[in-house]
Amino acid sequence: MEIYKSMDAALKNFSSQSEENARIAKEDIFGIENNIKRFIGYQEGLHDIQTMDLKAADEQRLQASYKANPKNAGAPDPWQEIANARTVECSIYKPLTLVERMRGFNSDLAQIARTRVRVTEDKDQAEWRAPARISDSSLPSGTALVLDGSDL
Repeated sequence: MEIYKSMDAALKNFSSQSEENARIAKEDIFGIENNIKRFIGYQEGLHDIQTMDLKAADEQRLQASYKANPKNAGAPDPWQEIANARTVECSIYKPLTLVERMRGFNSDLAQIARTRVRVTEDKDQAEWRAPARISDSSLPSGTALVLDGSDL
């Protein structure tokens, strides 16, 4: 939220400098202000005890209805499946977001570093000789290309 507020302030400052700047920043300001309103609305809903109590009661009724239905007698508990999925999500979120999707380190150097680590790890694993991987005959040139440091 603070990032959006600082971006909004910076764009408004930029806008105030000229009509052209205002034109350039207008659409971005609109989007950022909508995001700020959206986040505020989410937070207000989550902090509204009456609304959250109603949602909890609705959830309990839904669970009771599901369990009471004879068609669901042998079926797995969907709430437990969701809880299990959330556990997995929590364990992989940071590596997936920051490393795989490069959201934390979005630069050429970070991508090169990630590739170097992976090439080294792959080389040490038995999977290295799998058909889908680089063959031993191309290893020296591939290693030289990725690990020589000339791209830095």
